[in-house]
Amino acid sequence: MNKMAVTCDKCGYRFKIPKTKKKRFLGPKEGKVFVHYFNCPECLTKYPYYIETDKVNEIIQKKKKLQKANKVEKDNDQITDNLKEMDHLNRIGRIEQELLKKHFTLDD
Repeated sequence: MNKMAVTCDKCGYRFKIPKTKKKRFLGPKEGKVFVHYFNCPECLTKYPYYIETDKVNEIIQKKKKLQKANKVEKDNDQITDNLKEMDHLNRIGRIEQELLKKHFTLDD
């Protein structure tokens, strides 16, 4: 993750995102789940920004495959279909991330 400046919601401290961390969970249906996060250096509040599962990684691989196919595809209808499928995968990925965020929290 790049050194982006953020403001802590809890204490108001403004900082550049420090080194990120990863916490591993074992979900009953999801299998291995990795929550990627960073801490506010002032109050140590945890900010998850990405949750990784086999399903999420599969969605990412499908999107990459479609993007690669579009680079060499000549048929405009096929390109349009690929873009629609990528949009669908983006929606599924966002929904999956939101569901995972509710289920896997970083509370100690």
